[in-house]
Amino acid sequence: MLALTVLAEIVADAEPAPVDEAGPGGRVLPVQALRPTETESATFVYTDEPEARWPEVAALLDHTLAAALAVFADGLD
Repeated sequence: MLALTVLAEIVADAEPAPVDEAGPGGRVLPVQALRPTETESATFVYTDEPEARWPEVAALLDHTLAAALAVFADGLD
């Protein structure tokens, strides 16, 4: 079995973070730009034909990329 899942994070400025926002070593932690649900994935088994499943994969990638880009664009000054 193979599963396709998505992850999107936004890395903040390289400036040191305030103590209450800093991660290990004082680094700024990335912000999650996408909170996928259990329906935002695609699972494959060895008998699946990739060409038959491609529309599902493309739709998943298009939807999640658009959602992550919207979060990113909202954060631009």
